[in-house]
Amino acid sequence: MLVGGFSYSQIQQSNLLTQQVEDYARQNSQLLTQIENNSLTNSESAKSLRSLQSESSNRDSQLAALSRQLETVQQQIDPITSKWKREFANK
Repeated sequence: MLVGGFSYSQIQQSNLLTQQVEDYARQNSQLLTQIENNSLTNSESAKSLRSLQSESSNRDSQLAALSRQLETVQQQIDPITSKWKREFANK
């Protein structure tokens, strides 16, 4: 059957192609939104990671400083404890 120069099957095929193009455009838009959201999430994660790395570095520095302080105190205490040990051993 011809309708204005197009057969019914050609109209159906045209409608189907139009629907497929609309579906493709909708899916494309959804994918672009997901990419944008993932990019924002990745950016926030990268910022968090840099912050955690900085905090870890600061804590490492603090631990190193405390370790040096402990070593200094230990060096100051060792002669005193050695002296006490000798004094008690001589009694």
